[in-house]
Amino acid sequence: MALVKRGKIYHYDFEFQGQPYRGTTHQTDKNKARLIEAKVKSDAAMIAMGLMPKPVIERPLFRDFILKRFLPHVRQNHSDKPGTLKFYTYTANRLLDFPSFNEKRLNEIDGALVEDYKQWRESSKKRRGTGTVKISLINSEVRVLRKAMLWAYDLDLIEKRPRIRIKAGERGRTLTLTMELERAYLGIAPEPLKSFVILLVDWGLRPTECLGLKKADITEDGVIVLDSKTPNGVRAIPHTQRTRDAVELLVALFPKSEWLFPNRTGGHLHYKSIQKRHRRLVRKYPDRFPDDFVLYSCRHTFGTKLAESGAHEFEIKGLMGHSSTAISQHYIHPSPSHLRVAMKRKEKFDEILRAEDPVGVLAGSPQNSEERENDPVKC
Repeated sequence: MALVKRGKIYHYDFEFQGQPYRGTTHQTDKNKARLIEAKVKSDAAMIAMGLMPKPVIERPLFRDFILKRFLPHVRQNHSDKPGTLKFYTYTANRLLDFPSFNEKRLNEIDGALVEDYKQWRESSKKRRGTGTVKISLINSEVRVLRKAMLWAYDLDLIEKRPRIRIKAGERGRTLTLTMELERAYLGIAPEPLKSFVILLVDWGLRPTECLGLKKADITEDGVIVLDSKTPNGVRAIPHTQRTRDAVELLVALFPKSEWLFPNRTGGHLHYKSIQKRHRRLVRKYPDRFPDDFVLYSCRHTFGTKLAESGAHEFEIKGLMGHSSTAISQHYIHPSPSHLRVAMKRKEKFDEILRAEDPVGVLAGSPQNSEERENDPVKC
């Protein structure tokens, strides 16, 4: 590898006598970039022969990079997402709480130091409340660290692409609502929480997407999600009978507001507000609802039911507003009963292939002897 184009600018990237050389030429013209690359290679050869002193490159301190470059970069790219800005600011400050990070320069942040950070963070106490920090929170901080270091690599502030691994043992959201659990919840949930959960389960919306719905977003056919977390989240989702009923009820409850879930000041409900109502209800009936039942469980339920009903992976991706099918896979958690049904289908299919199913009970199999004689699957 020699010249690499990133955006409009050419960068040099080569190795000489085991020493990597990476940097920007600051040129958009390839011929000019080649001249600069040749000069760098010539200087590298002169240094190797002792004819030139080796330049001392002082890398920025990790703390200065985070505060003066990374966080301003995040603010510039996510100025319209206050929640995202708050997350990055909070997480970056937790990284800077680790004394060893503050003392190091960017090129000194390696895998061993990151492991020290994980252990230090795991042994620390929560800033609020009691108990130790969860693995999921530690991993979210490590992911931000990895993102910052990769950006430093793209800026040629470090020479090697960092290898930063998250901590093992993180538990993701895997709870999906059974029909019994859903029926029990909707039977006691007050409005507008009840309608809110119905829209989450039947439309697979993110909670913030649902709260941001306006009455104008509802059509005769379904809902058009315009305010989403990502550009892929802008999508149209058809109605179910339950969503029609829920929307009609919300319009009747709040006839003067443009929002489906209005607050008292003219805007829409905040996520923390609806989340508190949900938590209060779940904690009131600990024998009926599991502790890991969160509002996002409804979105996982939607993805799982889509898969179990036979939806194609690209249909699931489109309806859930994901950028790839790989992300959608994290929302699919087949139940044991559905896996048993899948095995029964496979068993019947195998019987057809082995000609062990003379009556053709598998859907789509030949139904009479004449069809079986012409069937190419016949053994």
